[in-house]
Amino acid sequence: MFVRPLSGPPSKTGDLHQKFPFTKDPAGLYRFKFFGSRAYLLNRRKFDQLLPLPILWMRYKRLWISKLPAPLLTQLHNWTGRGALNSWEIMVSRKLEETHYLRATLTSEQAWTVHPKDRGPRFINALPDLLKRIETGDYPEAQGGYYDMKLNAWLS
Repeated sequence: MFVRPLSGPPSKTGDLHQKFPFTKDPAGLYRFKFFGSRAYLLNRRKFDQLLPLPILWMRYKRLWISKLPAPLLTQLHNWTGRGALNSWEIMVSRKLEETHYLRATLTSEQAWTVHPKDRGPRFINALPDLLKRIETGDYPEAQGGYYDMKLNAWLS
């Protein structure tokens, strides 16, 4: 259903550090049942087969929050900036789990993405050099296999 580039640049050992389970397919991809919405291609006609998506309400880790009256719960959502619904990623992922479809992550070392979590002044100042390095496939060894950018490794 979905295809994306390699999550992070390749590691020398071939490790792919992911928090969601996956399997390696001999066809040159990793198979996931979890959808990631940052960088992907999808088959729009097939996506219609996933609809309607399940409506998943937020589950609260703290029981006392779930017992709040609706007006207070609404205020909490307004204050935190989060709605009562789970994210689109979670809803699509749950639907994927119910089907034979999957998210494919390519294993090609020539197509990868990296996600900058730290977007502070150091990152902004280094951005032109980071882009040049990424575009030429140059990355620190410590970044290999990791999707989230290890900014300190890039700047050392």
